[in-house]
Amino acid sequence: MNLGAYALDLGMCKPLKDTKKYINFSSEQGYPRKVSFSCDYLCQDKTGEKKIKGTTSITLSSMEDDAKRSVCQGVKVKKVSWGWEFDSEEEFYAHMAQTKEVKSWANSNIEHFNKIDQKLLAQKKLDLNKIARSYLEVNTPGHKYFKEAGIVLMDIAYHIPENTKLLKEQIELIQKSPVQNMQSKLGLIQNVLKTQLSFLLP
Repeated sequence: MNLGAYALDLGMCKPLKDTKKYINFSSEQGYPRKVSFSCDYLCQDKTGEKKIKGTTSITLSSMEDDAKRSVCQGVKVKKVSWGWEFDSEEEFYAHMAQTKEVKSWANSNIEHFNKIDQKLLAQKKLDLNKIARSYLEVNTPGHKYFKEAGIVLMDIAYHIPENTKLLKEQIELIQKSPVQNMQSKLGLIQNVLKTQLSFLLP
């Protein structure tokens, strides 16, 4: 998602593309292969910009995969006649960081339900509504937990982003008991929120 319009507003980060350093890499390996690298990022909190080193470990399946994914988060590349080259940089929301270090920094320094969260929740409203409706349509005997989860998700979807009381209650349940049986109301709700609203979770 491109949130560049926020331009290093509170909670936004940008990559320092020239800081990329490989931690584990061998050009002699074929595909698939695993690589690890670090990048520095500038992230904005209430006191100013902070530089954070983030590490990434991924498995690459092809040369194209290598070109597109073995870059700092926010760096975009483009196809040219001789291969791939740098195209542009995009800022990203710290709570949507792909590195554990930036994500951890965000959890400690950027409060949730800020204006960026509100924008993202508004964008997710329709998706949550569709999932909730699909759960409400499940009529299989012994699977009433789908309807129970659907009712809660529909209630959340209806009220966000203006009213987040029920959403916050469900997030608190996830934090208290992060592992739930998927064949249960709470398990289904937690799975949906972790998938759709991961930016609100640690």
